[in-house]
Amino acid sequence: MADKYDDEILLREFSRGSPPAFQEIFMRYHDKIYFTSFRITRNMQEAQDIALVTFQKLFDRCADFKDLQHVKHFIYVTARNRSLTYIRDLKTLKERQQQFLKSVSAEGDSSREELDADFLHTVFKGMDALPERARLVLKLRYIDELSNQEIAAMLGISANTVKNHLARALAKLRESLQNRHVTELVVTAVVAFFFLK
Repeated sequence: MADKYDDEILLREFSRGSPPAFQEIFMRYHDKIYFTSFRITRNMQEAQDIALVTFQKLFDRCADFKDLQHVKHFIYVTARNRSLTYIRDLKTLKERQQQFLKSVSAEGDSSREELDADFLHTVFKGMDALPERARLVLKLRYIDELSNQEIAAMLGISANTVKNHLARALAKLRESLQNRHVTELVVTAVVAFFFLK
């Protein structure tokens, strides 16, 4: 299928913020960006999310590009870097999970298998009971390690609202994990287990 625009016209229209021009770029490069990300992450949903975020960042900077080669370079580098960050963060989360399980195992006399199954069941039940916004705030705070101010800016809410979301979410988690010590490590592990299930 022939391209709708030649490269020069496409870039000119895109730099003006033209939605049809952006759609044309999206159609030309989306699959390539998706597969670039998938080869790194080996996760279809994550690769799709990364592709969409990459094109959103491209559109936000539509006036910054001098030629289509620059556009292609930007989206490939952005997708690759976000994919590598995902792999790095995944490794970090798994390390946190292992650290948590080792620390909890040392506190009781249950077998590791019983502890893991019981803990995971409790974690998922507690997290599923939280509102979607509260789960997102927990992830941004304890996994992505953003400050309340950064979360507020990202979600378009006040820092005080973020604080309230965290307080209510932590109160519910403490209630569901009543037989465990709810430390910073526990909260991080709870959120990590939930988002990696």
